[in-house]
Amino acid sequence: MTVNGGSPVKIGEGFSVTPELPVAGDYAIYAVVTNTNDKCAETVAAFTTDRVSVTVKKLVSPITVTCSGYTYNGNTPSPAVSGYTGDGRITFRYFSDSACTKEIPAPTDAGTYYVRAEAAETVMYAPVVSAPVSFTVARAENKAMPEYTVKQPTVRDTNGYVTITSAGTEYRVNGQDKWTAAGSSPMAFRGGDEVEIRIAGTVNYLPGAAVTVVIKAYEGATDIVPGSTGLSVDGEYLTVDGSKNTASDILDGLENSGGVVIRSEQGIVMNGTDDYVGTGATIAVEDEDGNVYVSLTVIVLGDMDGDGIVTRADAEAIMLISNGMAPADGKFDLVAGDLDRDGKLTSKDAYLALMRS
Repeated sequence: MTVNGGSPVKIGEGFSVTPELPVAGDYAIYAVVTNTNDKCAETVAAFTTDRVSVTVKKLVSPITVTCSGYTYNGNTPSPAVSGYTGDGRITFRYFSDSACTKEIPAPTDAGTYYVRAEAAETVMYAPVVSAPVSFTVARAENKAMPEYTVKQPTVRDTNGYVTITSAGTEYRVNGQDKWTAAGSSPMAFRGGDEVEIRIAGTVNYLPGAAVTVVIKAYEGATDIVPGSTGLSVDGEYLTVDGSKNTASDILDGLENSGGVVIRSEQGIVMNGTDDYVGTGATIAVEDEDGNVYVSLTVIVLGDMDGDGIVTRADAEAIMLISNGMAPADGKFDLVAGDLDRDGKLTSKDAYLALMRS
């Protein structure tokens, strides 16, 4: 008798065989003994042993998953496994809760998530599931800056206005904790308010850097109030007693010159120039848009021709009018030529003008 067609075995002697089982599973093992000696073929019969049940269990390989957090970039996570030695297909499953009951697709938005790895069952390896691990996709920095316009308080409106033109913007006033979503309409603030403006945060982006707008309290003039003896307000006129005055000279003589604009009779702004302000010029309190709040006509006493200088020609013009030899046809002749302020033009006025020439 031979074993598996190999070396002969004497009858009565035992032997062992290690079967080759290529895959895991349940097997029945038995032996078939056959007489190979022709001389005793009639006396020694072949026989089969009892069956023995054998189970080859599948290998179990542990698996560990890792996943590093990262800053939002629009991509899905990149988890990795370690420790697994099997040949099963690896899949990753994502969840929004630590108990892993709320499965989600591979996330791209910022947030905290949980992932676990699963190795599929194969012929030789059992399926395995890793313990879940958490990872965080942090919100990205928001480099966008808000777009806005500011209108500071004016003489007509002591409120300041901020108009935000960029979408998704929020603001807060004077360091308050709460940020408020901004609309597109102008928002009114009081003088002294500090308004912080920023691009609001989103699911994937942090709030942008805030810019601060300070609403200035209006400190300009609300009326034309002389502060020197050479200036006086007479009804609709600002009377200037003295010639060769620039706009700066006159503005310096006011109690408050903020927002005060002097224009020539032709409407040219004289502020900041070296030109003399003459009879017929206007002085007005204006807002930044050029809207006039208070306006007076400048009268330089003795300046009949509006050049801002009292000359001999001006004195002669006053004399001719006072003697009836010339008409007072100039728009401001009767007020500019009345140097002694008695309401009429006389030779005395001509004399006073001559003394100033």
